[in-house]
Amino acid sequence: MLKQHRRALAWLVALACIAGAVIALFDIETPLRPFLISLFLLVVPGAAVVGLLRDRDPLAALSVGAAASLVLNVLLAQAMLLFNAWSPRAGVATVAVLGGFMYVLRVLYRGGRACRPNRGGQGKVNIQVVRPRELGDSERARWRELQKADPSLDNPFLSVEFAVAMDRLRDYVRVAVISDGGRIVGFFPYERHSFGIGKPLGGFLTTCHGLISVPDLKLDAKALLRACKLSVFDFDHLVAGQPTFTAYEADVRPAPVMDFTAGFDAWLEQVKSNSPKNLKTVRYKERKLGREHGELRLEWASPDPEVLRTLLAWKSDQYRRTGRVDRFAQPWIVELTDMMHAENSSDFAGVLTMLYAGDVPVAGHFGLRTATTLVGWFPAYDTEFGRYSPGIVHHLQMAEAAANAGLHMVDMGKGGKEYKDWLKSGVLYVAEGRISRPSPSAAVHWMGRTPFNKARTIVMDRPSLYRAADRVLKGFGRVRTSMQHQEPSNAVSQEPTGAR
Repeated sequence: MLKQHRRALAWLVALACIAGAVIALFDIETPLRPFLISLFLLVVPGAAVVGLLRDRDPLAALSVGAAASLVLNVLLAQAMLLFNAWSPRAGVATVAVLGGFMYVLRVLYRGGRACRPNRGGQGKVNIQVVRPRELGDSERARWRELQKADPSLDNPFLSVEFAVAMDRLRDYVRVAVISDGGRIVGFFPYERHSFGIGKPLGGFLTTCHGLISVPDLKLDAKALLRACKLSVFDFDHLVAGQPTFTAYEADVRPAPVMDFTAGFDAWLEQVKSNSPKNLKTVRYKERKLGREHGELRLEWASPDPEVLRTLLAWKSDQYRRTGRVDRFAQPWIVELTDMMHAENSSDFAGVLTMLYAGDVPVAGHFGLRTATTLVGWFPAYDTEFGRYSPGIVHHLQMAEAAANAGLHMVDMGKGGKEYKDWLKSGVLYVAEGRISRPSPSAAVHWMGRTPFNKARTIVMDRPSLYRAADRVLKGFGRVRTSMQHQEPSNAVSQEPTGAR
């Protein structure tokens, strides 16, 4: 309905401009003459400029078009007055000629605008932006084919299933389908927010994003943004080393992984080598938990939604206790988690694990997997068992179960948790950076995000500052929890719904 209204308004303005041109050229007297001629002089050059910039951010293109129209009219009037040639008829005719010239430029520009791949390709690259749900079976199969062909893309957050699920829940999800010579060579999933601000698919929820493509595909990154109608694209977990984005990588950081390609026992030996004392302590607590609360068992890939509810309630409580934002306070994230839990194919699935002491759940984790890689997402535990370090006990047992299930790796994601350095037996690399095209929205975005990102990097790189910040957040969490407990007893309590 809104698009229909916009189209009707555009036609109304166009007809008014045509009427203004006719009135000026044929010197027709009418009370509307000043208004219609002025409308023509202002709208036609502005619309021509906006047409040249129609693949830019809409607000930026409109601003540039309005400014260009005013400047052109002022310069045109001054030039015609200088030569004593000004008249409404001459002004309208000149503006019409200039508008037509810019229209020809637009046609030529858009006809030769496709970016070329730097890999010996024969044809021009074509970029088509669609919703993930609009991808056909053959396109989805091609996505999976490209992902499996490159080990660096073996991450469920890069899977087509995750993109389609996100698209069902959020209107701003898009994917650029990149073709060369009629064959699809890549997919670029992303989020397009207001004013052309681009974000990785899943944003703060995910630990990996990037271009799913044939190896060594190199595109003009700014041309890609232009095709996607983005003025800026911020990334902080991009697959490092992708040729299209390497020039914009401001920092590359390690993401610890548990690598089982040499077998579970080899991984466990590496963990022991990392810190024999830590492994000995955790094994002692593991035995103590079993003695005092019942035999331990790990349930792998639990299909029970109630088990998931238990885990997410723990996670929500953790967010509140540590002063973080409860992600599961947002219903769409809860729905996304439920959708991912229901996924179960050979190439993509949600994996819910739960550690029990007797029949009592004590710690768990929900993550996503491909055929060979499980990604850490939402680990949590019951704080009543905190003295037994149930989270680490669970991770050890989950690692063994993952290896027995045929997985090659558990990706723990980059971050400041000390247990990751202890459990890791390898690393992957992810990049942080920013790509932007000149526009007002990109400038405002830079002012709003860059100082914050710099400050966060400084804190994350310095353990003392990180611990201090963590203490402040936990203090805030304690105050917040205390205030919630002091609410009137007749207040309606809300059941936690989950989080990462």
